[in-house]
Amino acid sequence: PSEELRQQCLRDVVAHCIYGVDKNPMAVELCKVALWIEAIEPGKPLSFLDAHIQCGDSLVGVFDPKVLGQGIPDEAYKPLTGDDKTICTSLKKENASFRKAGQKGTLQGTLNLQGCPPISRSQQRLQEIEAMPETTLAEGSAKQAAYETWEQERSSDPQSLAADLYTAAFFLPKTQASRSKVPTTQHLLLLQSGQEIPGDLELVVEQAARDFRFFHWHLRFGEVMEKGGFDCVLGNPPWEKSVILEKEFFESRLTGLEPSMNKSQRSAVIDQQRQLNSLLYQEFEQAKKSAEATSVFIRSSNRYMLSNSGEANYYPSFFELFLDSSGLRGSIGIIVPTGIVADDSNKRIATYVGKSNRLSLFLDFFNKEPIFKGVSSNLSFCLLTLCSRESKLESSVFACKLRKTEDAADHTRLYTMTSFDLRLLSPNTGTFSVIASKEDKDIVVKLHRLNEYLSPDSLPEKSNKDSHWNPRFGNMFHMTGDSSMFYTEDAIHAAGGKIEPEDWVGSFDGADLHPLYESKLVDSNNYRYSTF
Repeated sequence: PSEELRQQCLRDVVAHCIYGVDKNPMAVELCKVALWIEAIEPGKPLSFLDAHIQCGDSLVGVFDPKVLGQGIPDEAYKPLTGDDKTICTSLKKENASFRKAGQKGTLQGTLNLQGCPPISRSQQRLQEIEAMPETTLAEGSAKQAAYETWEQERSSDPQSLAADLYTAAFFLPKTQASRSKVPTTQHLLLLQSGQEIPGDLELVVEQAARDFRFFHWHLRFGEVMEKGGFDCVLGNPPWEKSVILEKEFFESRLTGLEPSMNKSQRSAVIDQQRQLNSLLYQEFEQAKKSAEATSVFIRSSNRYMLSNSGEANYYPSFFELFLDSSGLRGSIGIIVPTGIVADDSNKRIATYVGKSNRLSLFLDFFNKEPIFKGVSSNLSFCLLTLCSRESKLESSVFACKLRKTEDAADHTRLYTMTSFDLRLLSPNTGTFSVIASKEDKDIVVKLHRLNEYLSPDSLPEKSNKDSHWNPRFGNMFHMTGDSSMFYTEDAIHAAGGKIEPEDWVGSFDGADLHPLYESKLVDSNNYRYSTF
């Protein structure tokens, strides 16, 4: 095609096929600028991207509107930083009673959202705006003005307000003064029966939606969700934990806090801010509570089923979001720490990936070079590529312990693993084994195929094997509780005892002596334990 036709097609693709979400408004604007630079077509205005490149917290909000039919979870009223425990307990009891009554249909309103809800006025208007032409500057300006009007009015749409209300219950402060402005399932029932909720509560919920940037996928990208999801989902989501620590927060913001200070000195400086109730300390309290609320939402909102346990990290939840938002034929590419499939806390995700027959490529990198500056050199991360749900791949391509991006093109580093191989190596948890080379993989797989499993409960299908180990687990020795039984070499010699240098077996005070290894010393004999 000619360059003119290519640029015309590229403009259409950017305007109609590219979607994105980011919590940072500046990142959203930079994304739009980058797309405009790529897709500019001489003689035509810049593409209208506001409806597709949006600002919001993609992890926080309603993804499937069916959850509204279950009412607000009681866990939404868990006491967080600054909350009154007594108020939280009363709200939890009140919510539980209305939720149970609503599910039984004994109230005037019922949570009748088990099926797909009809398209909302807000969604319908958004689709009308997207269909507006934008071939001239005047048409582009009219489309932009219509979208800005929609932005101001969408919070009053019943479906949007219901989703905001459901999510806000996790984030709003729960004190004596704010109790009447905390939503419960009662208010959700009122909305679903066509009634109004108190005006002051509605205003608080709308403000919370703006402050915390709730993002409801079925409302923001409704035209895509109605078709089952996206054809391709790509991302490099945040890797940090969903906790706010005093040291990290104040170190870059508070004058007088020196890196050389010990914990006691640092706490004294921060405590001064607490006593003064300074704006900085209020900002810390708000950030801490927001992180806590996000963590509770991920664990208890009935949205996340694979990543709602274990350590409070964001990246497993983003990975689950990628799974949920991809369509039947959708592919996924994501860059995350290797712990996504190697850590015990993510075993449900690892088991899904291993059994799904969707895994196309797994590239594990060691950030020693570093590839990502500002990230610990000891951190391993991976590139995961998943094909569509319709795909039934017989094997997946692996390459592990790579140090440079160029290593991924080295075919001598690549090897294949089947779904059965993955389950064979980790039958209990389903987590992946990070194996450096094809030769190592062949040896490890052969050993597991030929030998018995430690636990009979972990035998995978088609193994045709049994286990006779019958293991029992417990502490043989405790470093503190059994310390009276331990002797150092110097103490034995000083007391006249004897140790044979060949095998460290000896005698002392009429008792036999045997060598004792701490668990951490076993790794000295592990060839994969190559770093410290």
